[in-house]
Amino acid sequence: MNFYSINLVKAHLINYPCPLNINFLWNYGFLLGIIFFIQIITGVFLASRYTPDVSYAYYSI
Repeated sequence: MNFYSINLVKAHLINYPCPLNINFLWNYGFLLGIIFFIQIITGVFLASRYTPDVSYAYYSI
């Protein structure tokens, strides 16, 4: 077994330094960023698929 790769994974997952002033609000910021990214992706998808016609608008989504 290659111990170099195990130590490399351990160094990036377990021994990752974090700021001392971190608190639970950082989690909300991270989740807000993920939700914002998902909203941008779905907005671009819907903007490219939407048909602005009365009879086709419901079926284009």
